[in-house]
Amino acid sequence: LQFRNSAGGDRRQGEAGGLADHVGRARRRRHGGPLVVAGSALEEGAAKATGLAEPMLACAEGNLAPYAPRWRPEACVTVVLASGGYPGDYETGKEIKGVERAASMPDVFVFHAGTKKRRKLVTTGGRVLAVSALGADLAQARARAYDAVEAIEFKGKQFRTDIALRAAEMEGMA
Repeated sequence: LQFRNSAGGDRRQGEAGGLADHVGRARRRRHGGPLVVAGSALEEGAAKATGLAEPMLACAEGNLAPYAPRWRPEACVTVVLASGGYPGDYETGKEIKGVERAASMPDVFVFHAGTKKRRKLVTTGGRVLAVSALGADLAQARARAYDAVEAIEFKGKQFRTDIALRAAEMEGMA
């Protein structure tokens, strides 16, 4: 796995520990995990327009048909930006800049996780932002996501640099 810290340096960490292991476990447990975020960017239709409360109530009442999801045909890549020290003792209170610029890029969506708006936007959690981007294929979606990631700045920012890399390479070989 490949990671980059805010100083621009790459560091590698094995598959069995640290950030990768923690994120992987959390992804399977949390509704707000990276897989759900990517799905949110691809969804269109009634469930997206109404949020989750109405479709969840309809499901409980056995009337989910009006809320069947419709998916956009594009590829989607989501990159999580984490605080320095995450998944251990992570830093908080770091000013975040560039979110508006990233969110204004074509087919880019920025989802807040560990942020708070005081006088300025600051970090409050380990997983700070999830940056999703759509593209005609994985390579384009990946390039857009990482362009948006580079537009966002905060002290201690770290993120994986290998998200969708192998899949994009394999897609290009087909």
